[in-house]
Amino acid sequence: MEHTYTHPALSHLQITFTPDEYRAIRQKYARGPLFLPRAAGPDYWDRLPLYTVARCPFTAHPFTAALDTHELTVNWQTYANKWQHIFHERYQQMNSPYFVAVHSFINLHGTLPVESSFARNSFDVPFVLPYFLPDDMPASAVMHSLPICSLIGDQFIPRYTVYTITYYAEEPHVLLDRRRAAEKKWGEGDPEYRYVMLATPGAYRKRQPEVWDLPLWVQRQRLRWLDPSTEGLPLRAGPVEAFPYANIAGERRSYTVHKGKIDYQNYSW
Repeated sequence: MEHTYTHPALSHLQITFTPDEYRAIRQKYARGPLFLPRAAGPDYWDRLPLYTVARCPFTAHPFTAALDTHELTVNWQTYANKWQHIFHERYQQMNSPYFVAVHSFINLHGTLPVESSFARNSFDVPFVLPYFLPDDMPASAVMHSLPICSLIGDQFIPRYTVYTITYYAEEPHVLLDRRRAAEKKWGEGDPEYRYVMLATPGAYRKRQPEVWDLPLWVQRQRLRWLDPSTEGLPLRAGPVEAFPYANIAGERRSYTVHKGKIDYQNYSW
């Protein structure tokens, strides 16, 4: 069944290409069926919409990024070590010394992305990372979302959502060092182990499911959000009843799109 797209951030969607322009640039920088955005020049990157995705809770300075919300692309893949940028590290501005990491989630809302021959994402339903919100240091997370479209005929149709949770802390390097040390200890003795900065859903699915209870983290005053109902996207910390991202549906599993199928990872722990 086709998902009917309704979302609080829909009014913030920006379309900066015509369908014909977008198809032409996708073909220009394609390798087989795949679009290569990193190979594209200014005629692509300079045309992308600039979005505000977070505001620093310490300084109120915005985190802005050029994002291609016209269609799913290779750069929309999310994985456990993609924590320093959302789409491309060169086309974003954190504007804060308190930035720790940004965690992106691509939710397909159960819709098969037929425009993408291959996609792999580690994250679909947003959850918080407790190790970036410690009790011994001022720290906070900021949530936002944006629609991602499909180009169908001569229209960009919103179908998917990118959710972002951006972490800020008084001493970012301390939290990052702690995470690296914990991962190093976890993989001790395994020469092939590679630490990951962003824990995958399997780490919490059975052991700590409250990480998906986002209103709980709002109540704890650890999670804030950009208000999608207000022009200018001001930072909100409550009340919890106004939080627009409770009960996000999804699999809470990593997934791969390939050959017209969505395959979700099974976790045994």
